[in-house]
Amino acid sequence: MDAFPYNRIKPNVVCQNDKNTHYQTSINMKTKIILLGLLIGIGILYSCSEEFDNSINKYSISGVAQKGPYVKGSQIEISELTESLTQTGRNFNLELKNDLGEFDVADIELKSTKIEITADGFYFNEVLGSLSQSRLMLKSLSDISVKRSVNVNIMTHLIIDRLKTLIKKGENYDTAKILAQNELLAIFQIRTDTVRDFENLNLSSQDSENGILIALSCIIQGRNTVAELSKLLADFKEDFGDNGKIDNANIQSELINNAKLLDTSSVRINMEKYYNTLGLSIKIPAFEKHITTFIDSFDFETTLDISYPIKGDFGDNLLAKESNTEINKAQTYSFSAIFPSEIELLIKLKMNKIDGNVTWATEETKQTNWFGVPTNGNEIKGMAVGKNADMPITFTGTGIIEVQVETFKMGVVDEYLETKKIVLTIK
Repeated sequence: MDAFPYNRIKPNVVCQNDKNTHYQTSINMKTKIILLGLLIGIGILYSCSEEFDNSINKYSISGVAQKGPYVKGSQIEISELTESLTQTGRNFNLELKNDLGEFDVADIELKSTKIEITADGFYFNEVLGSLSQSRLMLKSLSDISVKRSVNVNIMTHLIIDRLKTLIKKGENYDTAKILAQNELLAIFQIRTDTVRDFENLNLSSQDSENGILIALSCIIQGRNTVAELSKLLADFKEDFGDNGKIDNANIQSELINNAKLLDTSSVRINMEKYYNTLGLSIKIPAFEKHITTFIDSFDFETTLDISYPIKGDFGDNLLAKESNTEINKAQTYSFSAIFPSEIELLIKLKMNKIDGNVTWATEETKQTNWFGVPTNGNEIKGMAVGKNADMPITFTGTGIIEVQVETFKMGVVDEYLETKKIVLTIK
């Protein structure tokens, strides 16, 4: 047996070459980590440079802020945006310099050419013909690399969320803006080739495309308070921002209700008077046709129409009957109508004998919100707000009658809305 079992125990020996190899490996690893860190840093810097050019440039920006026109002292904030339309933190504040809503600022320093302009203040309400009772906020997005005049209005405000959605989906700014504008115009049945850029629209300009701005501004405003208007704007932007359409039935009804309630002649007079007080003789462009087209083109459900229930307080409602219906003279019937609460409507009703010896009668003491006695050819009126009109009607003899119902919106001059005719055979 050997004195030392060399074949069983291996000595723990590290040669000099192994030490050198270990040291070199450690250095290489540290070098790789440093290089990786540098590459990551360069990548971050590069991605930031893609958002906007880090060089600072000076810009002069002007425009008008309008719902109707914002008044002197209203606040304007200009915020710098990245290419993805997020705020960079660079903001500039100023006040409107007159009651036309005009503003301008010189030599503001920006790294990016994408900006958001926010108007916040009181404005002239063109529907009511008076200043708003509260402050309203409207916004506009713009690329000042191609323009230095940027207006803020209802239309620039409504497309903001949709514009951001399209950019998130991969569209570039210019394409997204055109798509969003066209989608908004389509909701109101306005040809998409009639407006190039919402930021150019101006209520005080007589160019025909500005009639579109007046029409949409009036429809959105309606008879809303500022609080109600702010809610409608927020709800509209949210619904429209998703798919470029208005799917919410409540918004649809409010828009069509507002349009039907508008007194367009008063709007025109209100705007002319306002600008006259500022020393301007403004020719208001045609806007009425756009409101009429919107009303006629959409089947949005309205809550402004008079409704006729199947039965009234005294029996079957003759105003709900189809034309050429047979009526039993032995029964008592109703003339019943339900008036909306949002608008003052008027019914003018006439009964005319066409054939036979039929006559009819009512009990005046039982009439509710009807005024007059419905004799042959005599016109009676039904008027109520948020209430029912009803009265009993009975027949003697047989024959054919025509019931004519004309509906009007009440005002200084009653505005005709529609005519309904019902032919009834009395047996």
